[in-house]
Amino acid sequence: MKKAFTLAEVLLVIAIIGVVAAFSIPNLNSNINEDKNVIILRSSIEQLNAAYGRVLAEYGSRENASATSCGSLGTSACFASKIVSYLDTAQNCGATKNGKCFSRTTETNLFTHTTQSAADDDCSYMFVLANGAGVCYVSGDSWKLDVDGPKKGSTTFGADIFELTTFNNSFEPSNPGTTSTGRFEAFYDATAWAFQIGNLDYLKCPNALNWINKHSCD
Repeated sequence: MKKAFTLAEVLLVIAIIGVVAAFSIPNLNSNINEDKNVIILRSSIEQLNAAYGRVLAEYGSRENASATSCGSLGTSACFASKIVSYLDTAQNCGATKNGKCFSRTTETNLFTHTTQSAADDDCSYMFVLANGAGVCYVSGDSWKLDVDGPKKGSTTFGADIFELTTFNNSFEPSNPGTTSTGRFEAFYDATAWAFQIGNLDYLKCPNALNWINKHSCD
């Protein structure tokens, strides 16, 4: 006599597979999106630094580049426009806040649970890289990067919005990362962690992470 699964047994197995998939697929999609954001963050910083190097090679210093006439732009925004001239960009909005280069959506700080004005309100100059990332020059050495562009994502600091600085004549995370205790400091370390460690696990278990020997959630 041949043995086979009954219809009830087959349906039970299908139901179990469906339940498992319902729980695992959202997490898988989330991990894929996080990995994509890290890749774009790193590639964007690489592109910006290549452009910065070419500006320095042509003008000798940031000050010289900023002093060169840029029409109605101030000296700081003038420097940002010089960076753009050496980049492959999808769009250049300059100082125009129209939501095409940087989000007009309210920006959220995931760690302090606060919201502030639209993400581009403090931008002095904006453009979109060829990889789709929005770049916002704020002022001084302060920049912001929206890795999934102005039309996508949650507009949340540490998830798709990251802060950069040009303090050392290069684009790098606005804070260096690591602390005296080695623990992950949520507000300050997000960009450095994503860039150096290569994941966004602080979105899931920030208190469990440290820079020395705990780089991912269990």
